[in-house]
Amino acid sequence: MDLPWVQRARKRTAWPSRIGVCIALLSPLVLLAQDEGPGIAFSVAEPGAPQPAAWKNLPVVSGKAMTQYTLVRDDRTTVLQADATHSASALMHEGNIDLTRTPVVAWRWKAEGSIEGADNSVGSKEDAPARLVFFFDGDKSKLSLIDRAGMNLAKHLSGQELPYATLMYIWVDHSRARQCHCQSPYRSRTDDRSLRSAWRCR
Repeated sequence: MDLPWVQRARKRTAWPSRIGVCIALLSPLVLLAQDEGPGIAFSVAEPGAPQPAAWKNLPVVSGKAMTQYTLVRDDRTTVLQADATHSASALMHEGNIDLTRTPVVAWRWKAEGSIEGADNSVGSKEDAPARLVFFFDGDKSKLSLIDRAGMNLAKHLSGQELPYATLMYIWVDHSRARQCHCQSPYRSRTDDRSLRSAWRCR
């Protein structure tokens, strides 16, 4: 089943055949914090260990193979590596975050390269080798009739609820640094924030 809230970006033949992404979560409590206890840090796991059970690998593009996520050693720490060779999927953890306890998120990521021609301010060119996405609840009854109709249609087609709002951090190269903050061309309540460089702490 596809995830309706992840844009199915147009695929271009100019893409590299393999995009590898490594992410080391420096503050896992923010990403995984739930009322029942603290989260799990990928960076303290053993290379080759299975992914924590709470994380699910879900498809984002119909007919695409699933991205392979594995825990590997990078320098002195364990990182989550995504091998997206002709594939696309999202590693997702569902849960609630108490922002009064964990108001800051920090992570590191590294990609082999950018996607040629990608421009996240243009719908037909929206893409990135790595994304970190947060979903937010809200009072959907206050949304416009058009927004509510679109969300109901997405739920009918996919069987899943659309989030009320989305915050998405996007990996970009230096040439796209000007795109530091933009409204998603597809989603009225999605805030896209582009972060540059291949190995950066946030």
